[in-house]
Amino acid sequence: MSESTTTSELVTLRIIELETIIERGQQTFIEVGNALMEIRDERLYRETHATFEAYCGERWGWTRRVGYQYIEAAQVAGNVQSTTHSAPPSLTQAVALAPLPPDQQREVAAALDFGTATAKDVQEAVKEVQEIAPAPKAPSLTKQTFNRTNDNIGWAAWSWNPVTGCEYGCEYCYAEAMAHRFGTSFEPAFHERRLSAPANTKPDLRAQGGRRVFVCSMGELFGPWVPNGWINRVMKAVEANPQWTFLFLTKNPQRYESVIFPDNAWAGATVDTQARVAPTEEAMARTNAIRTFVSLEPLLEPVVFERPEVFDWFLIGAKSEGEKKVQPANSWVASLIAQAEGAGRHWWRKDNLFLQEAPEEE
Repeated sequence: MSESTTTSELVTLRIIELETIIERGQQTFIEVGNALMEIRDERLYRETHATFEAYCGERWGWTRRVGYQYIEAAQVAGNVQSTTHSAPPSLTQAVALAPLPPDQQREVAAALDFGTATAKDVQEAVKEVQEIAPAPKAPSLTKQTFNRTNDNIGWAAWSWNPVTGCEYGCEYCYAEAMAHRFGTSFEPAFHERRLSAPANTKPDLRAQGGRRVFVCSMGELFGPWVPNGWINRVMKAVEANPQWTFLFLTKNPQRYESVIFPDNAWAGATVDTQARVAPTEEAMARTNAIRTFVSLEPLLEPVVFERPEVFDWFLIGAKSEGEKKVQPANSWVASLIAQAEGAGRHWWRKDNLFLQEAPEEE
């Protein structure tokens, strides 16, 4: 290769090599998935497309779900390779295994013969592993519904907590303080009956954000301790209820990369210090959610974003200490608003519960 070969030419050659793998035949899904993963992770799609989802759709005619399924399936196949004593899993078998964490994928693979098992056999084995603890002996017969948010959350009219609890232990956590105040546990827990709440609640179009739902306001759905099965169950409920717009918020946005968000879901991440900015920007640039936002609440110091364009919305708020609201410095807020507007993005500011601007209704 000539010494004069440019970086751009090298990138072009590499993406041609990877696309050749994909074109050779989608039956070799492991090669296809690994090729797609490199195109996504190295952002090679930017040679021709703005986003990985646009690349999948325009180059290959796939929905975004199909592209991510190939990637997930390749990861599963690589994970169980040393476990299975039979043929490697097929694409459908690997997709069926994907909801489980890696250790459980290997556990199921060790018990199956992929050469004779059907995709349904794998699904049933996965379901067995995902079984949640039995319901209480005397469950309430009351229909599960969303809860109304209070004035502290102006960007959503409802909250929904199919998963509660968190292990991060943030000193300023209002959710943990509330749980202790009411004498309830803050250990991570899955509440299966609450999955019916979206179907049992009617949107209130008179209220601001009447169709928007803040998911897991009393917990962390994407913490590293949360089983994949919990997340997948929540996403299925979201996808089954397109009448709502669900807003997710996490301190661990790196996990978003493995989540296929339905079209009625927004993905958000909390940034409270400058140290969180770069990893959050990197993770949020890779999420497939239709809309993204960053929550700067509480704001513990001034923060500057290198890539504010990866967020559609900036939500800026005060620190809650019981009934007291500790406001960030005006200069910090002014800087964030300038950064958002400079990138052509929206912002919403909570200042003594005064609503300056709110997200448009979906």
